[in-house]
Amino acid sequence: MRSGKPGLMVWFMRPLDLEAYPTSEAIIFDLIGRSVRNVDNALRLLSPTALISDLFCTSAMMAAANLNIAVYSFITSGACCLVEILYLPVLDRDYPGSFRDMNGLVYLPGMPPIPSSDMPTVVLDRNSTDYSDFLKLANYLPKANGVIVNYF
Repeated sequence: MRSGKPGLMVWFMRPLDLEAYPTSEAIIFDLIGRSVRNVDNALRLLSPTALISDLFCTSAMMAAANLNIAVYSFITSGACCLVEILYLPVLDRDYPGSFRDMNGLVYLPGMPPIPSSDMPTVVLDRNSTDYSDFLKLANYLPKANGVIVNYF
């Protein structure tokens, strides 16, 4: 950690070899995992009573939960994307193959059927690490104290 100005703290992480990652999503999920300790240190120092985090900041959610800090997840996408995320564990259980190979419709609560090929890229291949990382995120999101979402 380094402080350049009063009230400003910066934590540095090791640089990444971006060529070593198969997808941009893999980079994001790796950064999430690497940042848990830094987020935990920052939360201990700041002692907030609540935290609003982006959907992909599950590291913040994990660190805050360990410190009994209320966490609210802010979803910048619309409500339909939230439905896809929250329902992914059910889809994972009910659809045994990859959405890419399904060639059918995916049924989500409160939404019209979606062609399986139109599912988010990150979940098209069930055997990818991106899929398993996104599924972890989908399983963690309901543990937030609340969700702030665009409703359109």
